[in-house]
Amino acid sequence: MAFIRTYLSTRLRDRRKTLEAIEKTARSRLQHILQVGQQEVPFHATRIRKAAASHFSEIEPTSKTKMMNRITETLNARTLNQLGSSQHDVQSFVEHYHATGNPWFRNHALMAQTTGTSGRRGLFFRTREELAIQNGISFARSAKYPLSEYIRHMPVRRAVVVMANPFSGSGQSNQYAAKQFRKVVHIKAFLVQSETKEIVHDLNAFDPHHLGSFPLHLERLARLQLKGQLQIRPRIIRFGGSALTPQQLDIITEAFPQAVLKNIYAASECAPIANSCTLGNLHWHKDVAMLECVDKNGFPVPKDEFSHHVLLTNLVRTFQPIIRYKLMDSVNIHSAPCACGSPFPVLEVKGRSNISYPLIDNNGERIEMSSIDILKVINELRIIEDYQMNCTKQNRLSLEVIVKGGPQDALQYKGRHHENILHAFQEHFVKNSCEQATTIEVNYSNPDPKKEKHQAFLLNLPEA
Repeated sequence: MAFIRTYLSTRLRDRRKTLEAIEKTARSRLQHILQVGQQEVPFHATRIRKAAASHFSEIEPTSKTKMMNRITETLNARTLNQLGSSQHDVQSFVEHYHATGNPWFRNHALMAQTTGTSGRRGLFFRTREELAIQNGISFARSAKYPLSEYIRHMPVRRAVVVMANPFSGSGQSNQYAAKQFRKVVHIKAFLVQSETKEIVHDLNAFDPHHLGSFPLHLERLARLQLKGQLQIRPRIIRFGGSALTPQQLDIITEAFPQAVLKNIYAASECAPIANSCTLGNLHWHKDVAMLECVDKNGFPVPKDEFSHHVLLTNLVRTFQPIIRYKLMDSVNIHSAPCACGSPFPVLEVKGRSNISYPLIDNNGERIEMSSIDILKVINELRIIEDYQMNCTKQNRLSLEVIVKGGPQDALQYKGRHHENILHAFQEHFVKNSCEQATTIEVNYSNPDPKKEKHQAFLLNLPEA
């Protein structure tokens, strides 16, 4: 019921909303979130009490590192008590979720693990109701398809090309949506890890009306379409995680000229933050996510200028509130309204882009190895807590890691895990036919609880 209620109320409100009405809703939701944070969430209670009652901007910003270091205190104590659970139960769940493969905490909240493209992976919880509200808002504001079109093509076939990961936030949302919308939309996942022939065969057989994935994977599918191997005609293509490069945009629009491109700006900490309109501009859901654009020192930047990062406050999540959270995206909020007529402000986003490492394969041909490909290897190892990958010479990769549960002396990590890490990457190089020319050097560091978010993937090749 939460999904239907949210979807209908969002559609009705959006038809007659002005910017002033949107901001009024945002203020009301913010007041509620702050009240919940102060009274029911230990992690936020001290932060909010230290700030002057009427000055939201005086609440000390937080980060993924700070929240993960005290994760048991970030959940709503009142709700935990109602579930008959404690912080000890949360800690046990966090320590064993990978072994069990179960993302549900007490069958009440779904836990998503961030991909880690920006460093340490985070764990974020959404209740069933919060997930339904998120999907209701997303469906109401992202659908360019008129309701009559859904009825005419029912069920609409939506293909999502994703990595196999039960703890992926986007994957969880798709699975939940598949159950919620099963009579209207048939959602089917296609795994990135599958062989190309298998993906091509299955996508052609499914013939999706909608197609969704990350830009890098959409580019690969577009190239297969242009070669004639893939033969699908999606009406809508959704992408997120990073912006399309000009080259990717050209290839995708050439391969799928009939498709409408839909950009979705979201994060595990808050979804959806923004959706693109018919003109291709991202519109900020100001009544869902509060964004403070700041410079590197945390001071506000004016509109029409890109920030160093943003401070995010999720206005609809109360089980694990996100309040003035440091999100490392560079955002530009426009002062001018969009020509499409939407009252929601336009924003541009730079950040969390997926780096591709240019390598030479065994045949001397140039290939691209994406950060997403490398991230898959790191995640499957399940022993790496934090990392940073760099490439300073052709086909020479260097990886600095912090290993989970390792001894204080980082040098002792080598004997325990070094061979496993090297073997995993060697297998990946073989799979991509570049093992003869590619090497990787692994170095080890000690955990630093004070260390903030850093860029996980670097590319420092000298110019030719």
